[in-house]
Amino acid sequence: MEEKKTNETVLELVKSFQETNQAMTASIVAAQERNMKLVQEVYQRAMEALQGQGESTRTLMEELGQLARKQQERFQQMTSQEAFQKAAKESLDIYMNFLRAPLTYYQQVLQAVEATTRQGLEQLQRTSESFQKSTLQGGETVATTMQRTFEQAQEQGQSPPPETY
Repeated sequence: MEEKKTNETVLELVKSFQETNQAMTASIVAAQERNMKLVQEVYQRAMEALQGQGESTRTLMEELGQLARKQQERFQQMTSQEAFQKAAKESLDIYMNFLRAPLTYYQQVLQAVEATTRQGLEQLQRTSESFQKSTLQGGETVATTMQRTFEQAQEQGQSPPPETY
């Protein structure tokens, strides 16, 4: 009689443990799905922002290049002496390099940020996939343990609770 109560208590504990594990697994999976959606949204927004900045930089550089060519053409029209043209060309080249330097630096920084963001998101995705695999493996381990417990209960003459996993 007492052994029967003990076995029933053990079965109730096992059933409770199983339900708790299922609830935890469902909660973990739901949290992971929310995290994946968040990561995807962050990645997409970051990529859109980087693309927009890159496009703005390209447009700005094209406009500056066009302005510089127009200035150079006008300046060449105004000058007719060779020495003056040579000095003016050197001066214009220096001025153009001066104007391009910050834009070139900004473009390099933008490319570095874009590469770093991609690497970080790839690492996050690999970590998330690894977590998913370990979660699934952990769920299988709990199910295997529960099955063994039910089989042992059957061997001892106990009827197992209905399967809920």
